[in-house]
Amino acid sequence: MPNVKALQAATNFDPEMYKGRWFEIAGIKPDMQRNLVCTTCTLTPRKDGGFNVMDEALHHNFKGDYWSVAGKLTIPEKTVPSRMKLKLNLLSGIVRPTLDYIVLDVDDDYYYALVGNEKYCWILARDPVIDPALFAELRDKLASFGYDVSQLSITRQHVPKEGYRSYNKNPVDVPSPFFLRFFNCCFPATVPSSPTSVANKFNSQ
Repeated sequence: MPNVKALQAATNFDPEMYKGRWFEIAGIKPDMQRNLVCTTCTLTPRKDGGFNVMDEALHHNFKGDYWSVAGKLTIPEKTVPSRMKLKLNLLSGIVRPTLDYIVLDVDDDYYYALVGNEKYCWILARDPVIDPALFAELRDKLASFGYDVSQLSITRQHVPKEGYRSYNKNPVDVPSPFFLRFFNCCFPATVPSSPTSVANKFNSQ
């Protein structure tokens, strides 16, 4: 795996363009993400220049239980906004350690992004499925950063009936991590569990 200090962060990064919803195409993932499908990440700008984060997915298959985790991205050095720090909050209220979150590459239209740190990496896109030629190009780019791309795991996504289309880049209103932890601890029965409603939500926004 690459040395995080040696990873070259994207130089053309604009946080304003990075906001909104991203689909996870593939990645070298932590254990908690390996059995998830329909994975998305929604980023909402914060006043400090970073983002509130909402990761959502289904367990195992398209009929699986709803899964989500909230957190925040901060930008320690404003001169290098593509090199961020990620902190996720588990529903139990346990705060995970702060992780490096480096945007390695992004295209001019912010259609795709490569994100990584010293252990993990992800291919993200604005569509749930991307062209095979583009996937091969992005896989090769990850290899050039030092990742073992033979370990890449493809994320299964629910493709809408009307075919592949660009999704709304506008962010949704994501509550603060503290509120989400408080709400889920006090009202666990209100956490969405219907796979049909979740899949529809993913494809209607």
